[in-house]
Amino acid sequence: MTEKKKPYFMVRVDENKALAFKAAIKSRGQSVQFILEKAIDKYIEESKELESK
Repeated sequence: MTEKKKPYFMVRVDENKALAFKAAIKSRGQSVQFILEKAIDKYIEESKELESK
């Protein structure tokens, strides 16, 4: 059986935004992975809508 590997992303963001993001995650109790996957899905969906116009 082969192991399915997920892509790995490393990004740099403004320090103030990073601190605010960490605080928001802590207060809502969601994982970074969950939030980013939702954002990526939304971005892909919006891109497809723009391409179809």
